[in-house]
Amino acid sequence: MFQQFTARLVTLSTIATLSFSSAVNAVTVYQIDDGKSEAAVGLTPSSCTATSPPIPRTNPPPVFGDLLWLNSFNTRAGGEFIDSIDVVWGARVTDPCTKTELLDSGLSNEPAKVFLYTDANGDGQLELLAEKDTIVRPPDPKRPDIFSRIVLDQRQQVSGTFYVAALFPNQLEGQFPAALDIPPAGTPPRAGKSWLAFSTSSGTSTSPYFAPSVDPLLKLTNDNVYTAGYWLLRANGSAAPLKSVPESTSVIGLVAIATLSAGTLLRRKPKS
Repeated sequence: MFQQFTARLVTLSTIATLSFSSAVNAVTVYQIDDGKSEAAVGLTPSSCTATSPPIPRTNPPPVFGDLLWLNSFNTRAGGEFIDSIDVVWGARVTDPCTKTELLDSGLSNEPAKVFLYTDANGDGQLELLAEKDTIVRPPDPKRPDIFSRIVLDQRQQVSGTFYVAALFPNQLEGQFPAALDIPPAGTPPRAGKSWLAFSTSSGTSTSPYFAPSVDPLLKLTNDNVYTAGYWLLRANGSAAPLKSVPESTSVIGLVAIATLSAGTLLRRKPKS
């Protein structure tokens, strides 16, 4: 009999007090999170509940499946070229199955991937623009919610709605890699959506987020919209680079002379 799995949201064991972002220098930052996680998401057995007795963890831990989480954004003027993706890996949670506190979400420098997608026709059929291998950076209990920046090999132009995604393949028992920002109840929706999909090692699940394969995910439906919160997953973009205009030799020479003169004046300027 196949064991059924579910993508389970687990709230923080302790309240995060600090938030640091590596995206502050980007020209355009696409984000729907507030920079602070309140939970993390990972695959667990469906039979595990918050009130059930602790389940002994097996050693070595089994592989539950591949977890993919995405945020969608609308392209803004001045941010049409995406050059990097920022993601927070995991959060400090208590495993609901074993009832043990996980300071690092059970993560330990595993290989992962990020993706940049577009949906040119708006039909949920995603087209891959770029992907990049990376290594998971486990959360630091003393400095939570640190974004890891993954720079794409080439800047990619986007328009309309685009998606950024993080893939955690071969998720093991006791791992919760997707950091989640949960907004206060009653707050209006933010300008963007979060999505979730996963595939299991058994190849079956009754969850609406189940997909036969998520490496890479090609099709999204409304069932994949994740409404519990927003992923700490961002994109960084900028405007198209200015085209260089060839200058004549005489102009270049004048610029060089002016630069040298300015340097001389600066050196001779008396101290105030």
